[in-house]
Amino acid sequence: GLGAAINTAKVEAGSSVAVIGCGGVGISTIQGARVQGAAQIIAVDPVASRREAALRFGATEAVAPDGLADAKQRITGGEGFDYVFEVVGKSATARTAYE
Repeated sequence: GLGAAINTAKVEAGSSVAVIGCGGVGISTIQGARVQGAAQIIAVDPVASRREAALRFGATEAVAPDGLADAKQRITGGEGFDYVFEVVGKSATARTAYE
């Protein structure tokens, strides 16, 4: 969560971040990215209420999983986010994070 963004990944100010999964750990990761000064923090979750919570806790944008590719293209020109945190723990979401 918070430690992953601040201590492990060392998110840099002005960077772009995607957080896949907006439960407790995802929200904590979003807060860590915000504290570090990330310019764009995209929260990804299939549950609307979790996306809304992500926005309240510091995400700059929140999308359903099917909106991630569009957000990646729009924000990074298709190059990919500077940091991606997969906090769901499923092989499908890990694959999405890698791509």
